[in-house]
Amino acid sequence: LVLFVVLSLSMGVFLYLVRDQLDPQLAGRRQPEDAAAVTAQTSTPAAGAIVSQSLPAVSTPETAGLSVTEPEPPRVQNDRLRSGGLGPAMAALAGGVFQMGSNSLSGEDFSPAREVRIDPFLIGVHEVTFRDYDRFARATGRPLPNDFGWGRDTRPVVGVSWDEATAYADWLSRETGRRYRLPSEAEWEFATRAGGTGSDWWGFGMEPGRAVCLDCGSQWDNRSTAPVGSFPPNPFGLYDQAGNAMEWVADCYTAGYRGAPDDGRPRLDGDCATRVARGGAFNRPSVSMRSHVRARFTPQSQFNLLGFRVAREP
Repeated sequence: LVLFVVLSLSMGVFLYLVRDQLDPQLAGRRQPEDAAAVTAQTSTPAAGAIVSQSLPAVSTPETAGLSVTEPEPPRVQNDRLRSGGLGPAMAALAGGVFQMGSNSLSGEDFSPAREVRIDPFLIGVHEVTFRDYDRFARATGRPLPNDFGWGRDTRPVVGVSWDEATAYADWLSRETGRRYRLPSEAEWEFATRAGGTGSDWWGFGMEPGRAVCLDCGSQWDNRSTAPVGSFPPNPFGLYDQAGNAMEWVADCYTAGYRGAPDDGRPRLDGDCATRVARGGAFNRPSVSMRSHVRARFTPQSQFNLLGFRVAREP
């Protein structure tokens, strides 16, 4: 009896192991499942691999339900000035739809987050430098702004008011025959995010070697601005969108975004006794240079942390 039981169990195990060979139909049913498993393994990109942009976008918790613009290499151009030389380098952005602002339970003035559509426009690759601004100042008989002992040339111009930044853009328009202006707040944030959805264009939280601010870990922290282009650009090819000098934008300040335009235009119905500035600065903490954070100053303010970059119509 014991021998019979042992032989029966051995036969059962043998039949189980060779079942596919004994039943071709069952084996045929298993092949697609196995093939799918192999496909899933071989189609997963290795860590650090670059996935072609022609592949369908993958919906993630951060991007689900949002229309996120894929960064593309910018087309950069300099307009020739009638008085000689070239204007600032400008990157042509194709525009798109993005999520502006950030929702906050504490009622911060960068909420509610909402979808905004941006038309194509050009924006400065760098913050306007002393070299660029001094040419304008000499041509129009204006005093040269203070460089606070840090040097001029390729450092971002600071100590200029909103009125002076607007005057520089108007002068560029006359010199080039193109329409220059300050970017709207929505255009500025779109350009800064460069298709990303994090609090900073590189993701979330401070990373070494990204910018100069109060606590960024650079050699210029809380001492001075850095020459433009001292840190890597964002995916749109724009430098110093975070830190260095805070940048004037065109908008009048209103707390929060309720009632704000959703088409990229500047908001001009608020308290125009104050204007918006963006991007943090060399002497401000890193949290102040997050992509959605706002600041405000009177249009006549001339501080060592305040600079700007220009935008241009296509």
